[in-house]
Parts: sequence; structure tokens; C-alpha cells
Amino acid sequence: HANDGLSVRSLGLTWVPGGWSWLGVALCIAISIYAAMAVANLARDRATAELVARQMAAHQDLLPASRGEAWVFSLIVSVSAGFCEELVFRGYLLPLLRDHAGTFPAVALSSLAFGWWHLYLGASHMLRSAAMGAMFAVVVLLTDHLWIAIALHALIDIYSGALHYSARRVLSATNRTEPSMP
Repeated sequence: HANDGLSVRSLGLTWVPGGWSWLGVALCIAISIYAAMAVANLARDRATAELVARQMAAHQDLLPASRGEAWVFSLIVSVSAGFCEELVFRGYLLPLLRDHAGTFPAVALSSLAFGWWHLYLGASHMLRSAAMGAMFAVVVLLTDHLWIAIALHALIDIYSGALHYSARRVLSATNRTEPSMP
């Protein structure tokens, strides 16, 4: 990467099919299927909807509350965050640090920077983000493709938004249908 300069290839934005690449694509498909099934199941389970709503309560102002917001969150926020953050942290920072410090320190430092980037969500979310950053870094290193990490990142963000929106819908619908107390 160091000799490539800053290029589409050095950022991992070229696609060269191979074994690890196809495994990454399969992982994206599996996560998509899992996420769709989880959101569909949530729509039928008030207890799970309540749990999801409680877990996401601290961030509810950042997550979609209406169908229109859910579409914007999925298509614009999640996709742009996946692309932009992966480009910065795994496309640029990871190879830069790897060239100067080695693979393990590069994964650790770029993941910690990614976690710190998410500090606005709270300390516990910052730690989870750092762990996700490490996972994305491993994906990029194994596949040599940033596109897979971008897709995984966007899918995870879309899943979070869809879970929150679905939980709000379930709770809103059940609150309207429950009899009121005299």
C-alpha cells in the first residue's frame, strides 16, 4: 500500500473476486437474512419490542421514528456512514498505520479511533464501536476489499434503525389497541 500512494486500489475500492471475497459476500447475505428475520419477528413480539426500545432509549433522538425517517436513515444515513467511515478508518487509516507500525497495532489503533469517533453515543457504545471496528479491519485485511466492510457497516446501521423503528411501531400499535383504564 505504501508504494501505491493514495489510489482507488490502495483504499481497497477495487474488486478482485477470490475465495475470501466471496466469503465476505456470503457474510453480507447471511447478515441481511438474519436482520430481516429479526425485524419481522420483532413485529410480532411486544416483549422483545419493549426490550429493544429500552436498549435504544438513550439514542432514540438519533434513530428513525416514522416510515419516512426509516427510509432516510437506511438509504442516506446508514449507507453514507458505512461508506465514509470505512473509507476513513479502514481504507485510509488502517493501511497508513499498518505501513508504519505493523498489522496488529494498526488494527488496534484504527479500531480505537473508530470507537472514539462514536463517543457521542456514550462510553459503552464507544467500546462496542471499537470492537466492531476491529471486526471490520479483520474483514478488510482478509478480503483486501473495502466494499465488504462498507456493506457490513451499512447493513448493521440499517438493522439498528429498522429494529428501533419496528419496536416503536409495535409499541405504538399495541398502546392504541389496549383498553384504557377508567
